[in-house]
Amino acid sequence: MGTAWTRIDRRAACAALAGMGLGLIWPRLTARAEDWTCRVITLEAEAGAVHPPVVSAVALHPNGKAIALAGDDHRIRIVDIESGKTLEQRPAHGDWVRALAYSPTGDVLASAGNDGRIVLWNAASAQQLNELAALAHPVVAIAFNPSGQSLASTGYAEDVRVFDVTGHKQTARLSGPCPDMRALAYSPDLRHLASGGRNGIVRVWDVPAGKVIQEYKAHQRRVWGVAFSPDGRTIVSCGEDGKTRFQPLGGNDHFVLDSPGAKVMSLAYCGPEHLATGGSDNLVRIWDVSRRAQVAELAGHTGSVVTLAYGGNVLISAGYDTTVRVWTSNSNLVRGSTTPSDRVGSRWEPRSRAQQ
Repeated sequence: MGTAWTRIDRRAACAALAGMGLGLIWPRLTARAEDWTCRVITLEAEAGAVHPPVVSAVALHPNGKAIALAGDDHRIRIVDIESGKTLEQRPAHGDWVRALAYSPTGDVLASAGNDGRIVLWNAASAQQLNELAALAHPVVAIAFNPSGQSLASTGYAEDVRVFDVTGHKQTARLSGPCPDMRALAYSPDLRHLASGGRNGIVRVWDVPAGKVIQEYKAHQRRVWGVAFSPDGRTIVSCGEDGKTRFQPLGGNDHFVLDSPGAKVMSLAYCGPEHLATGGSDNLVRIWDVSRRAQVAELAGHTGSVVTLAYGGNVLISAGYDTTVRVWTSNSNLVRGSTTPSDRVGSRWEPRSRAQQ
């Protein structure tokens, strides 16, 4: 017999309760069930604005204490994770801000957006340090390499550019697989760079050599996200076709995880064996990579989840519903606990069809 997933799914109720600042404890499915707590950070609308901003970019500071947020109001906000208080905010771009990234040391914050500018900021004060580039096309993805010495960018153009952060100059221009690029990631060993876009192809470069070492049709539609596994051996991508694909670096074997009925628009590794994905069904899904199975579904967002960031045991999600959610895994909760919380996600466990 095959297997089917039994889930604790209270999406509508949880979303409504979370919106009122309330939560529920749902019975655990098994003793191994893993619950999650959620805190919501609600941003204030700017003067004259009808709604708070859509959040299209989130970056988690390496110290795990602050997050940078940006979106369609052209501003950057630095927010304290514990209190939810905005520490700094300022106008940053002349149009929608699409991407944020902290340097590995946490000293520098980079931003980019539809105005084509790539800007470096003092991470603590949010004061501008330098304009790294002013391109003729929107920039929608940026990534520091693990040394922090280089920053790569891509967007609505058929290329990926690499900049020397200290020297403030472009050092490489790599030809991409299509003129609408959406995703970008460095490998942990500093050497490889992966990118994908509208035509569903993922291309991988050996950056020092300046050459393509791998290319494959990863998705039937647009690629929205790409990342390397923490050990650098696997490239994972997600796309509009509802698939999350795991491809060995330099290899042909692969496997795919499905998110039925959703465009998968964001992803983030949560340690070596788990991956989070977000999508157009307003859910955050947690996958056990070694088991190739979904193990949690986090509900609460009321719009597409387009950006994710992870550090420590904290997962940050945001998107079109103008809220930011801070999720914490609580695997040590006691079965049957009645402590109130904003818990809105529970682990899935497979059952045979005979048990349904």
